[in-house]
Amino acid sequence: MITKSTYSATREFDAINASNKCGPESVCKGYTLKGKYTSRTTATGQSVLDIDATVTAPKPFRKTSNVGVGWGFSYGAQQSSTEVYMALWSFQANKGYAWSGMGLKSPLSIE
Repeated sequence: MITKSTYSATREFDAINASNKCGPESVCKGYTLKGKYTSRTTATGQSVLDIDATVTAPKPFRKTSNVGVGWGFSYGAQQSSTEVYMALWSFQANKGYAWSGMGLKSPLSIE
């Protein structure tokens, strides 16, 4: 356990873009995804992953549509566990259209 200070590393990513052959006729349909993430361990030994991602669409989103972005990663011995997160713009009975988030942890591999 780390007890004296916080350790962290920040990395930028450019996951979906034109140089990755993600144009309008590709599987990516002209969307882009970039941002940065920080992996850190607190002074109490807790592991934290912060993600700041920006998705850009080839045309404006209709605010009366459902739109979502999600990501998943594996971790542990031989990548044996998975965490998945999603942010979704959708209609909610008590709020109208709004963002909501959800996550899932699984003791199974992402494969």
